[in-house]
Amino acid sequence: MNIAKLSIIAILIGLLQIGNARAYPVSEIQVEGVAADQVEVVKTLSGLLPGDDYERSRAERGEEKIVEYFSSKGFPQVEVRSDVLAYNERHVVRFKIQLGPAIRISEVTFACKQEVLSPVLTSRLFQAVDLKPGEYFDRDRIKEMRRAAESVLFSQNFIDSKVSDIGTEVTSSGLKLRFMLELGQKVALSVSGNEYYSRSELMTFIEEQRALGLGRDYGLVLSTRIKELYIEHGFRRVSIMPYSFEPHGNEPKKVVFDISEGPRVMIRSLIFDGNEVFKDLELNELFYKNAADRIIARIYNAKMVDSTAHGMIDELKKRGYLSAKLIAIKTEEAGEAGVNLRIFISEGLQTRIQAIDFKGNHVFTVEQLDGFLGLHENDPLNLVQLEDGLDQIKKQYRNLGHLNFKVNNELSHQLVTYSEKNQFAYLNLDLDEGQVIRLGEYKLFGNDKTKPVVIERELRIKVGEPLGEARVVETEERLRRLGIFGQVNLEFKDSEKTPNTKDMRVSVQEAVPGNTSTGIGFRNDLGVRVFGELSYANLWGMNHTWALNVTANRRLNNFKFFEYSAQVSYTWPWALLGETTFRPSLLAEKRQYIQFNAETYAFSANLERMLYRPLKFSGSFNYTLERVRQFGAVELPAISGTSLSQNQQIRIGSVTPTLRLDLRDNPVVPRRGFFALTSFEYANSFLGTQIDPIPVSYGRFQVRTDLYLDFIPHIIWFSSIRGGWLRNFINPYQSNGQLDPRVTVPLIKQFALGGINSIRGFVEQELNVQSDGNAERRVQGYSTYVNYRTQMDFFVSPNLSFGPFLDAGNLQVDAFSMGNLRYGTGVGMRYLTPVGPINFDWGFKLFPHSGEESNVFYFSLGVI
Repeated sequence: MNIAKLSIIAILIGLLQIGNARAYPVSEIQVEGVAADQVEVVKTLSGLLPGDDYERSRAERGEEKIVEYFSSKGFPQVEVRSDVLAYNERHVVRFKIQLGPAIRISEVTFACKQEVLSPVLTSRLFQAVDLKPGEYFDRDRIKEMRRAAESVLFSQNFIDSKVSDIGTEVTSSGLKLRFMLELGQKVALSVSGNEYYSRSELMTFIEEQRALGLGRDYGLVLSTRIKELYIEHGFRRVSIMPYSFEPHGNEPKKVVFDISEGPRVMIRSLIFDGNEVFKDLELNELFYKNAADRIIARIYNAKMVDSTAHGMIDELKKRGYLSAKLIAIKTEEAGEAGVNLRIFISEGLQTRIQAIDFKGNHVFTVEQLDGFLGLHENDPLNLVQLEDGLDQIKKQYRNLGHLNFKVNNELSHQLVTYSEKNQFAYLNLDLDEGQVIRLGEYKLFGNDKTKPVVIERELRIKVGEPLGEARVVETEERLRRLGIFGQVNLEFKDSEKTPNTKDMRVSVQEAVPGNTSTGIGFRNDLGVRVFGELSYANLWGMNHTWALNVTANRRLNNFKFFEYSAQVSYTWPWALLGETTFRPSLLAEKRQYIQFNAETYAFSANLERMLYRPLKFSGSFNYTLERVRQFGAVELPAISGTSLSQNQQIRIGSVTPTLRLDLRDNPVVPRRGFFALTSFEYANSFLGTQIDPIPVSYGRFQVRTDLYLDFIPHIIWFSSIRGGWLRNFINPYQSNGQLDPRVTVPLIKQFALGGINSIRGFVEQELNVQSDGNAERRVQGYSTYVNYRTQMDFFVSPNLSFGPFLDAGNLQVDAFSMGNLRYGTGVGMRYLTPVGPINFDWGFKLFPHSGEESNVFYFSLGVI
């Protein structure tokens, strides 16, 4: 009897545990029995994430998906089981997988019911499917083979061809696949009579249509689509006539689409009828305000004209003419190549806001709510702005933690009421602010290697603070920007402990910490350049990063030696006083300059911090200790036994504070915004700079401002002003009052202008202190430079732009001037490709000096 009671109690306890199985969160997911590259796939298929509440039903669904996945990969006898391991208040869900024997493909054959396949076609089909010995029977791979086979048929000019069936046969050596083909008709397509489009453009268009699929009526279909293409670009009188030529011998049937383009029809005039309030000139401006590029260029397209006219009506409604409508569009011929458009409209009465009333507001004043709404009394009623304003009000409340805020009458007809003739509108907003929702507690999941402090210091919300929506978004963005997590997810649940609070669950998935990248580029002055990067992130679980960057190039012209740069760096975020990043590095490089060469070994330690995030205003403080070997400089005869050679080895210790303001919309490819940078480099003996044999001390100040404007569609104007001041702080006079020619700022630290980044039309560093035959000139006092740049880029497409530029600048010793400039002008083109950008600039000197090259060509491919 006692044994029976104990058994019943044990069963009840087991059932109780099963009933409470979903009360604990998943801490980790483990996978056993598969290769390392399949572990993440299995975790995704499981449907569980660290931080999720465990449910046995979800785990079972995950098991079914995993079985289905591996079955499709050639393992039909796969078995999957899952269990839960609990220790130290952690619950690990483990998936055990037994794949079983695999089905492998032993042979692939091709057949066609209509005819025997030629050896050439069969060979190309085998090459396309590319069967590997012992390959698994993977359903996705079979689909890939099918597409490859159909692609071969497509490339051989077969119309309406396809793989109709794939048969299988199990043998002792494996699985045989038999692809049954329907070849359709072999047709060679061509065009004639085309002028506006080139033959290659039309053939590319035809190939695209073939790729979409063509049937037996391909002639009619292609004629219609080519005609639609021409009509879209203003050739409304175009006609397409297909001509067929029967095959001879083994040649395919030929179909030529003869095109009679006719004139390109332009919009000659735009006339409005029915308008009483707006003048024709005002409606004309509204019509073209948001029109497509072709309509702006006055190219006639019936569909685009209709869409643009409806867009104009929408603009009238935004101005309070809620009953405005488009009556008709009449097209009148204006010669063979033009049309006059007459647009009939009805404006209706304008509706103005008579009163705005807010009820239930306590957090914000009426004036603040008016500002969020963007509408005021006596304004025309703009329903689009009203919707945007309501969203803005909701956003402001949610940012303060009022997550349950709502406008009670938003979905009813009481939000906006009208006078009898719709001349006046009354806005009545009944607000329900709700309670402020605060953060109760938070838990972290998925950070197996990452220390909790790395995540916690990025949280913009503290326990007990209002759960503002903007802070939640900022927290998620900051965690993603760390670069150590492949996935970041924030979830909120009502707290069971405290009312009006939510608990936060931060779930992350750690990314692979190691990263390698390589690339190759070309620049006509630097030659071929290769680069590589090796990095490892999240060291010690503290988001520290170690990186090695290496570049090398070989010049095609004026080659002296292989140039290189190798840098090892370490990044330590939150190293000092909060969000200050410490970045020490070691550098070794060898570079070729226009008047000398340099080999540099340097150590630097940099502190960087965001000073004011809303304006992206940041600052940094850098210390550098470098040893520079200058060689290859022009040798000058000694004066009174004193060598004037700049070929020397120099040790320089310096500090450089820098301030940066970045208001650009995109730091890599900016289209609008402002950028400013200023720095001051100071070198002295107490920082490690040498005293013997020649003392060195200098200050180098630089400033740069860039402005980007896109006030005209598809045009970006860039303007930049840059300048610098370099001062030698060592007294150059000897005890006898004579200048010591050895006391100077080293060549490696002197300013130089010319090249793609300063004044185009000049070669790199062509304007330097020693240029114009002044090989003996030194910076013993001070030197300055100014550099002005302006450029207009016209975007033909999002990836292709071209435009003219004008650069100017000067470089002076012991003088400063905003004028006395050298000028370079020309034209440039930039094209962004999948393998990297292509840049082309052709610069010409204005007023070249005697003996100078009048122009310089710049070309680069890839990241340089």
